[in-house]
Amino acid sequence: MAPVGGPFEDMRRRRRVDRMLREMERIGRPRRRIPSSTMWQTVVPGVLVVVLLSVFGFRLWHDPNANIVGYTSPGEVGEGELQYAAGGGTYRFMATQDGSDEPVAYDPCTPIQVMVNARTAPADADAILSTALANVTDATGLQFELVGGSDEVPYAGTDVETADGWRPLLIGWTDANEMSEFDGEVVGLGGSAIVEIDGRHWYVTGDVALDGPRLAELGTEVTVAVLQHELAHVVGLHHVDDEHELMHPVQTTARWGRGDLAGLEQLGAVECA
Repeated sequence: MAPVGGPFEDMRRRRRVDRMLREMERIGRPRRRIPSSTMWQTVVPGVLVVVLLSVFGFRLWHDPNANIVGYTSPGEVGEGELQYAAGGGTYRFMATQDGSDEPVAYDPCTPIQVMVNARTAPADADAILSTALANVTDATGLQFELVGGSDEVPYAGTDVETADGWRPLLIGWTDANEMSEFDGEVVGLGGSAIVEIDGRHWYVTGDVALDGPRLAELGTEVTVAVLQHELAHVVGLHHVDDEHELMHPVQTTARWGRGDLAGLEQLGAVECA
């Protein structure tokens, strides 16, 4: 990926003015949350779906006193504690196994199938997706397999299982007209569904939503960084407060930090299902 600069520098220069304008607009306006109806609540025969979709997003502007949009894991599937990487940096897992610090993850021996809704995709969307997926693969070892297009809307409550198996990960280029979460400061959302099989939890599918028109204005470098951030949520990384990490909720970098890399490596190193 290209070095940090360009659109990120422009974004930082605009931030003070933009934040003042948005603070005025936000006065008296409640924050939006993803409605509970977007959570999948189903029991697949032989497989208990214990949580569905931990949803976290990328923000262009950030209110440090605001709650992060998302769901926590119910039951005995808890969020991971803050971890410190050996070479510096921090990371946190979206969910951990019962009574353990071991992360919930995708089966590293099975490629993650991906389908794409390109409704509002920018002209270079294929290159953006290829770069972001390759960067996640390099960091985790997880393999992604593109299986075709889709007209499904991310977070529309689709069942996790189809007649052919688990539904592929959906990456959807959308906008504020289709998803109300994008009418404010959020430009990306990402998360995965957790299932319990024989007492162990696994991610099996997920969703990424991207605000295509706004990201097209911000440019390729920012968009790749946003997509990597959301894909990291999909495979199991949570937000951290360290601005040197890509998993900070407001990006000031376009590259993985040391903590990001340490967490992603562990997510790809779990035993096969």
